[in-house]
Amino acid sequence: MPTDITEVETFTARIYVSLREGYDGQTHLIDEVYSACAMYVDLHPMCVTVTPTRFIHSSGQEEGVEVGLINYPRFPTVGEDIVAAAVSLARCLKNKFKQHRVTVVTTDKTYMVGDK
Repeated sequence: MPTDITEVETFTARIYVSLREGYDGQTHLIDEVYSACAMYVDLHPMCVTVTPTRFIHSSGQEEGVEVGLINYPRFPTVGEDIVAAAVSLARCLKNKFKQHRVTVVTTDKTYMVGDK
């Protein structure tokens, strides 16, 4: 392995959040997610990505976001800490955007935060 490469175990977490409040509420802008994530990472140092996505389901379509976390080689973290950070951020986004549930998908498990 070349000396300029750092290797860690792969672990990812993705948080999926709709931008529409509940089932028929107002639709938020992705800039609001950027702001919410920026405020969160200021309080809980980490780095996340925010990617627009569209949920397509039998009742229609809605805009949403995928918020990503990784095991970053510069600051390696164990998977359980990444899961804890993702679930914590998912709860924050769930409340901020008035969702019934938010999904966290990790390398090895999927979690639903909110209503059953």
